[in-house]
Amino acid sequence: MLTETGLRRRRRTLALTALLVVSTAPPLRAEAPLSLADAVRQGLRANLELLARNRQLSADREDIDIARAALLPKISTGARAQIIDDKRSDSARGNNEEKSILLAARLDQVLYEEGSWADFHIQQHVYDVRVEENAAFRLGIAQDVAAAFLALDQAEATLSIQEQNRVLTIRNRETSEARIAAGWSSDREVLRWDVELATADERIRRAEVEVLRGRLELNRVRNRPAEEAAATDSVT
Repeated sequence: MLTETGLRRRRRTLALTALLVVSTAPPLRAEAPLSLADAVRQGLRANLELLARNRQLSADREDIDIARAALLPKISTGARAQIIDDKRSDSARGNNEEKSILLAARLDQVLYEEGSWADFHIQQHVYDVRVEENAAFRLGIAQDVAAAFLALDQAEATLSIQEQNRVLTIRNRETSEARIAAGWSSDREVLRWDVELATADERIRRAEVEVLRGRLELNRVRNRPAEEAAATDSVT
């Protein structure tokens, strides 16, 4: 039996493992059981807040480039041309044919400007903070998906055990009936197994409810339709 601390450690380990393999794991096929890596990949891909954070991170990256632009060399160029041919010249007034072209170029480099350097370093710091926040947020998503996956996996395992116990109870009841027919037992033994069978049915119903809850939670953290059913690849 796992303690609460052990369960949290296991969920974190599963989340970290899933993040490591999610980029290399093969794509999910419709007929294949849902693995932990597949579930985490779906959770990361479908999380709307993470998508918004990634867009903000891209915008912060562009802000760094904009701030750096103020520190880069600036080149300005210009050109001017004037052509007056003999048909348009006014020789009587002294205006003769003229051809002139003027080209100019200018290079400016800021050696140090406190405001520009401060803005550049601030944008870098903001970007670095966003990167760390995104990494923590991604890990949080992976932990939530891993916890939901593990809870569903445990619920399905519990349901399977309860169903197997019910089958054993039915067999024991049949054995008791044979013993009664042979005169080796009394009806009280059959009644006892009837009580056990009713208890087994109740436990199965409870386990089915937990499986349903687990599927709903796993679908929620993956942003999938609530009614979607997926066979999980057991990790227990």
